Amino acid sequence: MIMFVPYMFNLRKLSLLHETKQILKMFNIKPKKSLGQNFVVSSALIRDLIKFSSLSNKDLVLEIGAGIGTLTIELARMARKVIAVEIDKKLIEVLKWRLKEFENVEIIHGDILAMKLPEVDKVVSNLPFNISSPVTFKLIEEASFRFAVLTYQKEFAERMVAQPGSPNYGRLTVALNLLAGVEGLYIQSCRDFTPFKMQERKMSKL
Repeated sequence: MIMFVPYMFNLRKLSLLHETKQILKMFNIKPKKSLGQNFVVSSALIRDLIKFSSLSNKDLVLEIGAGIGTLTIELARMARKVIAVEIDKKLIEVLKWRLKEFENVEIIHGDILAMKLPEVDKVVSNLPFNISSPVTFKLIEEASFRFAVLTYQKEFAERMVAQPGSPNYGRLTVALNLLAGVEGLYIQSCRDFTPFKMQERKMSKL
């Protein structure tokens, strides 16, 4: 199932965008292109990540690229425990500040591609776009989880569900068909993220 959701500009999105920019300014953080950093500024997208994850207070959740903790906070309110992995030391400082009241969040400073993945119930993340391919292969080959709800760049997500014989069909498609299975959920506007880029993203379920 692929749902196409039109972009609607609203005050709640503006509010989250303002909050995000204020936090980045407070900690003197500039998004690093080398790390594929992008931050969710859509409350609706956060709600949908939570909804499609079907979280309960029994779930142990892994978040890859926790950023400034916008999604992490909502995960922590619903799940038994959240393991939030972030590679950027400056963002670790933000996470510790924003999540200090949550006893069910474990913050890990590290490279998800270099670490042994914990056994969890679910993986829920707005993935850094520059590690989409290696982290997806790592998840399906090494991780133990029931399912994952992740955001990808649209072009990458289309490769995940490509049909045999199509230009997008390749190693990624074959591996996912053999080891996981993919469900496309819907396309997010590029304006759901900051820094703003003219590239749509797609939410997918593994």
